[in-house]
Amino acid sequence: MRPATATSHGESRFRSITYLYLLPNASKTRFYYTLMKKLLVTLAKIAGIYTIARNAKRKLDQSRHEKLERSYHPLRVSFYKSFLHPDDLVFDVGANVGNRVKVFRELNCRVVAVEPQPPCIETLQQTFGSSIVIEPVGLGPEAGEMEMFVADESTISTFSAEFVEKTKDNKFKRNHWERSLKVPISTLDALIARHGMPAFLKIDVEGFEPEVLKGLSSPVPKLSFEYNVPEMSTNVVECTRILAGLSPDYRFNYSVGESMALALAEWKTAEDFLALASTPAFAESDFGDVYAFIN
Repeated sequence: MRPATATSHGESRFRSITYLYLLPNASKTRFYYTLMKKLLVTLAKIAGIYTIARNAKRKLDQSRHEKLERSYHPLRVSFYKSFLHPDDLVFDVGANVGNRVKVFRELNCRVVAVEPQPPCIETLQQTFGSSIVIEPVGLGPEAGEMEMFVADESTISTFSAEFVEKTKDNKFKRNHWERSLKVPISTLDALIARHGMPAFLKIDVEGFEPEVLKGLSSPVPKLSFEYNVPEMSTNVVECTRILAGLSPDYRFNYSVGESMALALAEWKTAEDFLALASTPAFAESDFGDVYAFIN
């Protein structure tokens, strides 16, 4: 290695400037955003206001979230009431803090809430007590143990490294997965053996939906799984094919975002739904839930 000289420093600066100049516009934008964010955080820490500002932002975000949840709740009740009945057994896989559990209990359904994150489990216990069964595990193709990538927002914690990689620079660029958690893994088949066949199965596990369905060997009458497109488009294909393999009688529909309304007037076969899911219009829907009911 040659000694550092004025010339070598100049060459280094030239290479850095040249590299930045050659970056695509989107990459430049991310670079400048990251640089500015780091600068602001550093200045805030020096001024002693970083912690105060961070806590204030969290409170504001929480207030906004709670307001949104209150507006969504009546829509959710109306939607799920159209196909759920009192005493139905519901599996909520990825229950988080229970926004769907609240709806299912309001409809007098029996609920098994599957959630491995300790803070979420504590919230579920405080909110619902003994009125629900909590399974403090993750679900996958087989029993064991897995590493969960824990995010700064519990709703996007995931077992899927692919999900983190594909969304960290766009859809969730303002979020971070800063630590991991070892989680015991069970399967849908094991839950069914323990609790019975659910009337409805809801899966919302941030990109890990196909792996959850691989632990199921018999068709559930009604279910939903979350989708995120275009980042995780292959998951929609894989989940649909897994379900079609369990029963050719499944029919498919979907709901965009938190609209709590079916997008299609008629339910589609797996083949027809896969054709629809490959269209630009579906890719532009961003996220939502696919519903699969036995015809």
